Amino acid sequence: MRLAIRGAVSLAVGALAVLADGTAMVDRVAPILLFVLFITVVTEPATEVSIFR
Repeated sequence: MRLAIRGAVSLAVGALAVLADGTAMVDRVAPILLFVLFITVVTEPATEVSIFR
């Protein structure tokens, strides 16, 4: 029984570590992805009115 409890605690601690790393990565990558999204949204209408030739 003790081994099962230790295993469950170990899995929980490992899951928390992965979650913390995942949120840190999202915090770093989100501004770049938003920039790419906004550039794509602006480029579509600009291409329709022939700004980029």
